Amino acid sequence: MQSISDYPNLYEYLTVNCVMKTINLDNIPDELYQQIAELAAQENRSLNQQFLMLIEQGVKLNQRSQLKLIEKIDKRKEKIALRVGILPDSTDLVREARKR
Repeated sequence: MQSISDYPNLYEYLTVNCVMKTINLDNIPDELYQQIAELAAQENRSLNQQFLMLIEQGVKLNQRSQLKLIEKIDKRKEKIALRVGILPDSTDLVREARKR
């Protein structure tokens, strides 16, 4: 992000750096729309606020799932290393084979 002094005026700076993005959703099933509208009403939120919150929760959940998967992979690699020993990095083996 550039500093405000890089722009000819405040309007230009705000236009480039401070504009929120907009997403338009089409073809939302009526039942889903109604469920989200009910959630928004229960939580005293606008539909826009409710959609944003649900999207943010979904992104965070996905990130946590990915971290858990990486942790599982690392633990499994540790178990394999304990059982059979640490295997050499195959990159070096491939390079040696290509030299032949």
